[in-house]
Amino acid sequence: MRILIAPVLVLALAGPAFASPTDDVRVALMKLSQATSYHMDISAGGKTMQVDIVQPGKMHITMGPTQMIRVGDATWVFVNGHWMTIPAMAAGRAGDAFAAAGAPQQLTAHATRIEVTDLGMKTVDGETLHAYGVTDPDQPQHPSTVYVGGDGLVHRMESVDASGRTDAIKFSGFNSRITIDPPAS
Repeated sequence: MRILIAPVLVLALAGPAFASPTDDVRVALMKLSQATSYHMDISAGGKTMQVDIVQPGKMHITMGPTQMIRVGDATWVFVNGHWMTIPAMAAGRAGDAFAAAGAPQQLTAHATRIEVTDLGMKTVDGETLHAYGVTDPDQPQHPSTVYVGGDGLVHRMESVDASGRTDAIKFSGFNSRITIDPPAS
């Protein structure tokens, strides 16, 4: 009897076992969307940026010397040494940076339609993560790989763009103390 209990206990402690890879990814995305804050390092379209997210509705993006802050519907950009308020219409045109930062929310919104394949355990940047191949039937030409950590949160997302370049988002700092406020005038 003792021999059977040990393997069952080890399996139970290894992490949650859901009904399918699709459920694993859906739960990880939902858990990420419920985090009070997190940090993202994004490499997309040949550019890099760092993004801090504080729920609800606060984002700070840094791309080289340029910074953007969004608090609710208000957006500011730091250019040439000073902060400027961006009108809502112009902020919508700054969408590439905000779209890249919003990738987890986009995938979460499509979570009911995604098709997921279990790719097993992978080591990425020294971290052992559970990898899943994800395809949105509406966009099959843009498959992604979602990496889930032992904490059940998405730690990395990768996708290949039309030119064959890999775009990646690395997540960290879950539920950490991040402050994002409108810039001082």
